[in-house]
Amino acid sequence: MLSRAGLLCLTALLLAACSSGPGGTPREGGTLVIALPSDPDSLNPLVANDSVSQRAYTPLFPLLYRIGADLSVAPDLASSLPTFNGDGTQLTVKLRTDATWSDGMPVTADDVVYTVNTERNPALQTHATFNWSPLSAVTKVDAHTVKFTMAHADSSFVANSLVTPIVPAHVLGGVDPSQMAGNAYSSAPNVTGGPFKFSKRTPGQSITLSANVSFYGGHPHAVTVVEQIIGDQNAVVTQLGEAKLSLEQELSAAAASQAVISSGVSVDAFAETALVGVQFNVRGGHPFATAAVRQALAYSVDHDGVVSAATGASQGYPVWGDINPASWAFDAGSSHQYAMDANHA
Repeated sequence: MLSRAGLLCLTALLLAACSSGPGGTPREGGTLVIALPSDPDSLNPLVANDSVSQRAYTPLFPLLYRIGADLSVAPDLASSLPTFNGDGTQLTVKLRTDATWSDGMPVTADDVVYTVNTERNPALQTHATFNWSPLSAVTKVDAHTVKFTMAHADSSFVANSLVTPIVPAHVLGGVDPSQMAGNAYSSAPNVTGGPFKFSKRTPGQSITLSANVSFYGGHPHAVTVVEQIIGDQNAVVTQLGEAKLSLEQELSAAAASQAVISSGVSVDAFAETALVGVQFNVRGGHPFATAAVRQALAYSVDHDGVVSAATGASQGYPVWGDINPASWAFDAGSSHQYAMDANHA
């Protein structure tokens, strides 16, 4: 599953520009056409958080917090980072006072409390998964303040749970959670609060969004976004070359190689936030419980060769710990790098 945090780059891109002028200056206006590999299951964050649905609805909804380029948590709908009580079991979140829904209603603490409690409701009809297990209660303090009470302190709670879309309580509050997936809002969300608004949807073909000029984060430079349903990557590459598509986020290595030879198509590679590896049983009595055995294996492996064979040449690289190299918390000197060495194996 692609995490919500990993999709924030799409919103940032949509806000930045639909095209650029000289020197990367955003150009106002125009239509941004992006590809989706299939029809999203839902445009309601309460109902689905598979990767395609997330890509489709992320531009439509405000995020309580977002993930920055260095993978740190930053305020979005929240006006600041949370404050904690002495033992870390209560978090207080202040909200911006200038955020509104597309129908003009203010975004308030009621919306945050409704979103969280609905996602925690076992009756909710949903394909999505949420991580509210550390939470005991969420309460409204005032119109723009929310308190989260934890069963115990959890340092990962903000990054794991509060980087989340918020939905309008005044629109969905009357919907029975057990009927949420079938509600019309889930296929055509007529009230939203992100940088774009829902315009129309043709199932199996496209979803059209229009710029939300009242968005608290600043109006998008693109006027329209068309999310085109294109299941075949060869067709994606062809349409990129014909300038019928503006961008595609998830080209395979083969498709990217094909696209790069097309006139006017620029292909940029970037590291994913996901890590892929092998973990061993290190409990007592098992072979890998001994550090020397694990180290010997590490010295006997051609790490570069394994990564190249598994991901394609230049499509991956070894890492020496579980902290992403793009993260603010990454310290290149804190982990030992085991280059293949028969003398140490």
